[in-house]
Amino acid sequence: MSEKIVAIVPLNNFDSNVESLDLDDRINLRRASEGEIQKLKESFPDIRGHLKIALQNVKYVLEWNALVWIDDKPAIVFGHLSPEVTDTILALRLLKSGDVTVSCGFALDKNGIYGLSGPSLPPMLPIPSGNTYFLKEEEISSFIILWKKLQYVHYDKLHLKFPLEQFTRTFEGYFGEEKIVGYMTAFESLLFHKIKKPIPKPIGKAMGIAVGMLLGNNQNERLKIRDTFETAYEIRNLTVHGEIEGLKKKYGKELLTIPMNIEDYLRRVLRKFVEE
Repeated sequence: MSEKIVAIVPLNNFDSNVESLDLDDRINLRRASEGEIQKLKESFPDIRGHLKIALQNVKYVLEWNALVWIDDKPAIVFGHLSPEVTDTILALRLLKSGDVTVSCGFALDKNGIYGLSGPSLPPMLPIPSGNTYFLKEEEISSFIILWKKLQYVHYDKLHLKFPLEQFTRTFEGYFGEEKIVGYMTAFESLLFHKIKKPIPKPIGKAMGIAVGMLLGNNQNERLKIRDTFETAYEIRNLTVHGEIEGLKKKYGKELLTIPMNIEDYLRRVLRKFVEE
C-alpha cells in the first residue's frame, strides 16, 4: 500500500517572472507565498533559528510528488536528492550563470510536515551573493529542453556523469583556487576520456585549444580561451602541489576572475555535450 508525499525544496537566490512551471506530472517550479515560507521556518522549533536564516528571501520552491510504501516510509524524505529535482537545479545552472542554491528540503504528507533534510543538518546557511539567478519567461523553452536532455544523460551519456557531478560539487562547495582545481578536473574528464595515448603537453594549452575550437567564434576568442586555460592549469598545479605562497604572489588578481571564466566555459561545454 502506498501513500502520496510531497517534497518542498526552497531555492535560495532565485527569482523569475514566471509564477509556475510544470516540468512533468511530478515536479513543479513555483512561486511560494510568504505564509508558506513562514510555516516552513517554524516547522522544527529546535532549529528555528537556522531555518529562519536558511529560508530568508526565498521566493520560489521546487515541489516534487512521489509515492512511498507506508510500511517503509522513511523518517526523512528529501526531494532534491531525487533525479527530477537534482536535474532541475543542474539545468538551471547549465542554462546560465547565477548563484541558485539549496539549503534544505521538507517532506509533507496528509498530516503536514514530517521530515527535514539537506546538504547538512542543521540546514546549511546560504552564502550571501550579489549574483541572483533570474529565470526569464523567454528562457523557459530552452530550460525545458535542457532539463529533458538531462534525463537521458543517466542512461546513454555515462561519460558525462563525473564532469556533471564535479561541476555541481565545485559550484556548491569550492572557492577561489579550489574552484579552478575542481573545474579543471571536470574538463580533463570531458576532453580526454577517449584518449588512450599520452595527453598532449603542455596540458593547459591543449585543453584551451580544444575548448577554443568548441566555443570560440573567431581567432581572437579562441586565443583568449587558450590563454585563460594555460593560466588556469598553472594555478591548478600550484594549488595541488601546495605552493600557495607562490600562487598568491603570482596570481593574486587572477584568483578572482579565472574561476568565473573557467566556470562559464565549463557550463557552455557541458550544455553542448548534454544537448547534442
